[in-house]
Amino acid sequence: MKRLSKSGRTAIAAALVMGSAVGACVSTGARSTIYDGMIKLGLSDDAASCFVSELDDRLSSDDLNEIASLVDAVGDRSRFFSAVRDAGEPDIAQGVTAASFACAFPDND
Repeated sequence: MKRLSKSGRTAIAAALVMGSAVGACVSTGARSTIYDGMIKLGLSDDAASCFVSELDDRLSSDDLNEIASLVDAVGDRSRFFSAVRDAGEPDIAQGVTAASFACAFPDND
């Protein structure tokens, strides 16, 4: 197997770093949208922060983007949960349910 030149390895490393940065921006944008949406739907700052953190721990960037689009499309909490259910994405439904319970009943060790 032929070994890549130093410039080739550098180019690959730069591409990986850029890809990671783009992924982080997408995730950060989705997190912000979800947080703002949860505040608009009546959650407290702490509850919205908890919810977003739990979702981020449980779901992929694509899933967070999907949730962000659902939050933007609804006007109240019951519609949000209906939209999550109707989206037909089991990972998203499970993540939202688990995040909701984790934040409603926090582990206060």
